[in-house]
Amino acid sequence: MMAKQLRHLADVPGQLPHVTVRVLPFAAGFPGGVSLPPFVILGFGETTPGEPVEPPVVYLEAVVGNLYLEKPEDTAKYHEAHAHLVRAALDEADSRQLLRQVAREYERGL
Repeated sequence: MMAKQLRHLADVPGQLPHVTVRVLPFAAGFPGGVSLPPFVILGFGETTPGEPVEPPVVYLEAVVGNLYLEKPEDTAKYHEAHAHLVRAALDEADSRQLLRQVAREYERGL
């Protein structure tokens, strides 16, 4: 089952052009120096001159409830954290290759 799921992750970007999958290898450690919880940066589009329709919001899911960060200094920190993750992650082609390699290892029982 795991091999099938990994192959699906590798194939999704070719099937859905708006989706990218990039793997953060263990060797990258903690990009930016800290461990981060999962987060989503919500953008709401831009007007013609490139100004945001609404300011971005960062969504965090926690054990005791959800958190929405709206202050520009808070959202800026998460944009910076995202940039660290992007720089440390494998590119799309290398990510697909790694996912397929790990899928083969699961099939062989490694």
